[in-house]
Amino acid sequence: MSHTDLKSSLNERRSAARAPQRLGCRAAMRTIGSQRCSESGAPRSSSARATWAAWGALAVLSAGCAGAPAGAVQPPKNQPAEGAQPAPSGPVATAEPAPSLVSDTNEPSPFHEWARFGANVQLFPVGDHAIVSGPASNSPLGVAFLLLTPSGELKDEERLNRGMDGIAVVTGVVGEWPKPIYASYVASDGRVGWSETSRLDAKGWTRVLPEAKRWLHVGMSQWSNGRIISLAFDTWRIDDRPPTFRVLPVGTAPAVPKLMPYPNPKDPPPPRCRTNLAPTEMLALETGHVFVFGVPCGPSSTPGNLEWFAPGDARPRVALVAGLRPDEQEFARTTSVTRSAEEIYISHRGSLLRFDGEQVRVMPEIAAQRVTASAEGTVWVTAGDAVWRLPAGDGKWERLVMPEGARAEEIFAPNDARVFVAGGGKLYALGAPPEGGPTEHTLKWGQRARASLRLPVPAQSDCEQPFVLLYAFTKVTPDDYDFPLTRKAIRGQTWLDGARFVVTEDNGKRYFGAFTVDHAQGKRLAAHIQKQVKGAIPALLCASPQVLRELPLDLRTGEVVK
Repeated sequence: MSHTDLKSSLNERRSAARAPQRLGCRAAMRTIGSQRCSESGAPRSSSARATWAAWGALAVLSAGCAGAPAGAVQPPKNQPAEGAQPAPSGPVATAEPAPSLVSDTNEPSPFHEWARFGANVQLFPVGDHAIVSGPASNSPLGVAFLLLTPSGELKDEERLNRGMDGIAVVTGVVGEWPKPIYASYVASDGRVGWSETSRLDAKGWTRVLPEAKRWLHVGMSQWSNGRIISLAFDTWRIDDRPPTFRVLPVGTAPAVPKLMPYPNPKDPPPPRCRTNLAPTEMLALETGHVFVFGVPCGPSSTPGNLEWFAPGDARPRVALVAGLRPDEQEFARTTSVTRSAEEIYISHRGSLLRFDGEQVRVMPEIAAQRVTASAEGTVWVTAGDAVWRLPAGDGKWERLVMPEGARAEEIFAPNDARVFVAGGGKLYALGAPPEGGPTEHTLKWGQRARASLRLPVPAQSDCEQPFVLLYAFTKVTPDDYDFPLTRKAIRGQTWLDGARFVVTEDNGKRYFGAFTVDHAQGKRLAAHIQKQVKGAIPALLCASPQVLRELPLDLRTGEVVK
């Protein structure tokens, strides 16, 4: 699907992400920005205005191009076409009776500001740690990661920020730190976006499930027996294939779920439905259950906005869940907590759902953003200006207010004593406030520069600070030496504009080198000096050594600027 040129203002991008989605393909795509639909209703490539924040709503809008409006679910007027086999339907789900609630338990708020990021972030729990994901400060098309520990330490793990080029937004991270974890994300070349899945190892991320430049995933989850499952669909429908489940490791699933096929007549005119449900979100559980939310694809679809699979089943059961609020969320990421096969909680677009093993019901009192569980078994739910908790056992729901003006969106609950909530570019923590006040964090993507040259690290293309090490000082090199051979070599080389020539010191030794604006300039400088200066063997490193003095050079003349 065509997506972004990423040049519009932040307000435009947020507005696009929040635009009502009760629209057909052509109108819905216009809310994101200058999208076009083909004669069959499939979107074509065009320049559009959105940021990584708008990508969270992308799957929802894309699904709307599959032949159904991407918005509130309305039961179809007609029944399945004559001769079509009806889907195995479950009972119509209704709203859950209001939960037994207690009043606010703490005033003022028990949450304290813990950290600041300068932009909205997502929290992905991975065991007793969490991955923090947000827009990278040094990459216009990328996101970056931090590791959040149970104690609240935010670590800049370099391997978390290596190996994913051109990310637009992360849609899911699953696994258990430090064991292998998987991330599903939308990659982009600035014009179109597509989903990919990567696995984290000691060196960084490695792609394990690449997609064609039109297939998007509507969710990725940890499934049963250690498997990972996601649901992908072709937004342009070039392959003419129905939404398809992907399973990792490949070939390990004895029965892969399949959505209910749509009863198409022979040679149907476009747009053509392939499944009864045009999926918008997918959620799987380690119990083996799979839930797929969406909208009926055509007038002959079986009534229902949910298809769910019992453990081991390849055919779905269909339900119509009343009370869903599909238009109220900027992002369409579902989360869940499993207490037992008969007590499962799901956050879905501003609603908290409860699955009792047979039915899915909406709990209308809690406008859930995300749901998670602590090590003690307490269910924690973010809900805008408050956080709800349900203690293990026969506890009652309790509401904890957030600080004035704060928003509770993302959540990570390693234990009941320390719960972390993110919203509005800030991280809040339950319990004692941090010593010294909130910490400031900048998310950066790419290879980190080493401060020392004792263990030189070759620069890769994503190095945040390339440094070309040209020469080491000898015992007889004067302190004010100005390197005439190098100055002669760079005379007239205006492509070096922006490079800084410096004398550095590390471990008592002095070096002459240059900080370059990027990896390509550094690589070219190293090759040029090696060719022009006899005996020179420059090294392109990822380093930021201590600078003793700068040597400002006029690139036109090669002379030192006085």
